[in-house]
Amino acid sequence: YSADYTLNGKAISFGEPGPATLMYCGEGEGVFLKMMRKVDGYSIDTENRLNLMAGEVPLLRFKRMSTVLQKGCYTYDENGTTIDLEITENGDSVTGNLAYALSGKDKNTGTFKGRLKDDKLIGEYTFRSEGVESSREVAFMVKGGRLIEGYGEMTDEGTAFKDPDAIDYSSKMPLAKTDCSQ
Repeated sequence: YSADYTLNGKAISFGEPGPATLMYCGEGEGVFLKMMRKVDGYSIDTENRLNLMAGEVPLLRFKRMSTVLQKGCYTYDENGTTIDLEITENGDSVTGNLAYALSGKDKNTGTFKGRLKDDKLIGEYTFRSEGVESSREVAFMVKGGRLIEGYGEMTDEGTAFKDPDAIDYSSKMPLAKTDCSQ
């Protein structure tokens, strides 16, 4: 569904919809389009659902779906740089193995343990480099089935983000889902 819209405070209206397939929807698509023409406002309720309203009556409710992060391997491998994250457990916490081999730098490998909240995966990377064990916080955004690493200001110790809400997910080295046997 696509359409122009006008937003003024909590009032919203939609223009004529773009092309519609009218396939595989039975009467559902026609009902949806008819309801969209009646919408004149919106609200966000206590369960964080978007309600499209006609007056005080919610006509349509939308809830954001949780981001799906599959177990398995995610890799970036270009220009002499390789980053590998193998997710071995994916539940309340996400665990796995992480390795960085950045072009011109020493390789480091270790374990990752973190949590996925909405589309952000943030956790602790414990690794060995040049015989020394270290740990630091790392962050990834799940976007289009890829993992985009995030960067931000670190604490004085360099082990954690000062403000996780200020992380900039702008890495030009996206990790794509791959076969773990590669």
